[in-house]
Amino acid sequence: MYAQRKGWPLKDVKVKVRYEPGPSGQEGSEGQRLVQTVELVGDLTSEQRSRLESLVERCPTHKTLSSGIRIVGG
Repeated sequence: MYAQRKGWPLKDVKVKVRYEPGPSGQEGSEGQRLVQTVELVGDLTSEQRSRLESLVERCPTHKTLSSGIRIVGG
């Protein structure tokens, strides 16, 4: 949405997320993490690319996952 509002030539955003378990290899152990890779597709300047990359951590999904959210049954 940001690139569209600015009229930047962003064609696509590709996000890959990989789960890495903690050192013990068990879910729920300390040290587990999600490793993300973000690919910005389009003829962007380095400044545009840098600005978009800085917005990744402000995305609502990123904020939720990085806040240590608990999942409970309902």
